[in-house]
Amino acid sequence: MAKVHKVMDLQQPGTSQTQCETDWDKCFLCQSNSSEVLHCPANSRRGTEGAGYKTIAENLMGFNNIGCLPRTIQLSRLDNGNGIEATLQHHKAKCHDSCRLKFNKTKLQRAEKKKSPREDNTDVSKKYTRKSIGQALPATATCFFCDGPAAGDSLHEASTFEMDVRVRQCALKLQDKQLLAKLSAGDLIAQEAKYHVRCLVALYNSAREKTPSHDSDFNAMNHGIAFAGLVSYIEEARMDNLVAPVFKMTDLAILYRTRLLQLGSNVGARVHSTKLKNRLLAYFPDMEAHHQGRHLGKACEHDADNDAIHLARAANIVHRDMFKMKVGFNGSFDNQCQEESVPSALLALVAMILNGPNIKTQTGNMPQSALSLSQLLMFNSSVRRHDTAATIAGVRHSQDRETPLPVYLGVMIHTKTRKRDLVDTMFSLGLSVSYDRVLNISTSLGNKICQHYEMEKAVCPPQLRNGLFTTAAVDNIDHNPSSTSAHDSFHGTGISLFQHPSNEVRGEQRVVSNTIQVTAKNALAQLPVSYISVPPLTLHRKDPPVPKLEGPIKGDCQLMHQAMQNECRYSWETVCNYYHNADKMNGIQQIFGDCIML
Repeated sequence: MAKVHKVMDLQQPGTSQTQCETDWDKCFLCQSNSSEVLHCPANSRRGTEGAGYKTIAENLMGFNNIGCLPRTIQLSRLDNGNGIEATLQHHKAKCHDSCRLKFNKTKLQRAEKKKSPREDNTDVSKKYTRKSIGQALPATATCFFCDGPAAGDSLHEASTFEMDVRVRQCALKLQDKQLLAKLSAGDLIAQEAKYHVRCLVALYNSAREKTPSHDSDFNAMNHGIAFAGLVSYIEEARMDNLVAPVFKMTDLAILYRTRLLQLGSNVGARVHSTKLKNRLLAYFPDMEAHHQGRHLGKACEHDADNDAIHLARAANIVHRDMFKMKVGFNGSFDNQCQEESVPSALLALVAMILNGPNIKTQTGNMPQSALSLSQLLMFNSSVRRHDTAATIAGVRHSQDRETPLPVYLGVMIHTKTRKRDLVDTMFSLGLSVSYDRVLNISTSLGNKICQHYEMEKAVCPPQLRNGLFTTAAVDNIDHNPSSTSAHDSFHGTGISLFQHPSNEVRGEQRVVSNTIQVTAKNALAQLPVSYISVPPLTLHRKDPPVPKLEGPIKGDCQLMHQAMQNECRYSWETVCNYYHNADKMNGIQQIFGDCIML
């Protein structure tokens, strides 16, 4: 009888170890401490008390007879001389459900079925697979793909599952029935498949030719947009009933490639004109291809019955892409925030509505009007409208589709006017965020700055740079209104900071995070009292004592004399540069007198 190969576990006890006693408070099968619940067959509520012991005892004996019982389970420790079943019932043995399921009747039957062919020496009928139907088993190793022998090329053996996955994908793309039949027998590693390198490369190249050049969603959408613009150009050309338009494929391919470059897709030196022609003929069934030249015949008649269906399909496509994208305000606007906040399908549709779908009217730069309308559509979109007659106050905008334009408008209007009614009016028109959202953004930004102040332990504007000479100007801020409607006055201190960069020293940009955390509360974090309040200082006496100066007092006027000399010299040189008449110079010298002679 052939032996069963098994990887040995070094953690399992060997045959030389002495038999250990069974701890009946644990699972009698695994004898391990686990969080899994223990179940006792003696406490069964089915009225068959102890029947579970009989079943598991028979199964354990069956596994032991065919040599499939794990070495960690020794039947001798489960039998005290009266049999396994009686021993388990006496100790009211408990076990885990996962351990019991390892030795159920189904597992025993499978193990006996696996053992029976090895123990039985009778002739067994040969098992045929799809690979072996219609061909004899080769005596030597052959290529899995071409069924050829090694010959001059050496055979390589499949050793990775990634290769098996890719071969299956290629077979499905090519619809190679013979290869799919071979793969149905199992993975390449299990079949010990061998192959020529040239055969595998040929399979990959064939599948690559079947694969479109625009696999990504972005390129696929751009190709669709360019094709739609080309179709619109052809439809506009057929409006003249007196002329049957004929299009050169070279011209159409150039228009198609130019539009793809404008949309940002990477295309080669030229577009595959044959594939483009087949797509156009599939869209226009009435068009004719002239085989004498690369031309397309007249366009088909317009079908107005499908316009509504086309609009619905376009709306579904754009609606799906809009809800796949999530965008929100994080505290700042970058240069590409408008383009990145809307899907390309929505932006292309709005641009075609504004400028026409003709491929010749499209440009590389997206107009601001298209960006603004796309952002407003994204901002006001919803999955479904429950009640079309709902009031404006009940409309809710998701922050996952909060584009930059409505946020910018709401914050700017509030900053310029401070009027809630104006912000709410713009919000009701769907042009900006609500007033409450503006306050929430303002509070979040304020809290972020306060956190930065706490981190630096100083109240310093985030625009200031490190390593620059900084000066400050301090002045009082007094506001005492004299109108009869005024309620209070304001007295404070304003500090203006000035930095002086040079060409050599530009300063170091401080790291200040602009990301904010959106919270439902509008409570502004409070700064420490020492940041916002300076305690007053008062004198208890009107004539405070002045401390005496310790040390000698010296008066040194040398610096003052030198300063006056420099000032006179500067004045004299200025006057000399202005007056060039000698007579006047003599009169001026008498005026300056001794100061010039210094």
